[in-house]
Amino acid sequence: MADHTPEPWICIFDPEGGYDGTRAGYRIMAPGTFREICTVEVNDWRIEGEANWEKRHSQNEKAEADARLIRAAPKLLKACQEALRDLSREYNTKDMSRWPGWAYDAGVALKNGITEVQELDHE
Repeated sequence: MADHTPEPWICIFDPEGGYDGTRAGYRIMAPGTFREICTVEVNDWRIEGEANWEKRHSQNEKAEADARLIRAAPKLLKACQEALRDLSREYNTKDMSRWPGWAYDAGVALKNGITEVQELDHE
């Protein structure tokens, strides 16, 4: 697995993003390089009318929450890796089947989360 772009990642709201400048979005970027990691698009902001305000606002809240989660991804991955390593040290083995029940469950969840990050679905 290749390494991901080093943290910290920043999140910038771009009200005129997208290929045609009509889609607002949250751009996740690496500071200093301004390399764009991804964009979480929001609803088309050119939609007018009071009836559409709630739809636009709702989509914006979801996009913002998604962008915050993506921005935090490197720190979350690092925390999972450190927690799994700490559990291995605590029980003097990487063999999770020898850990107590709660630690085994936590270890499996951490390992599954780490594996999810390291593998892409190729469907």
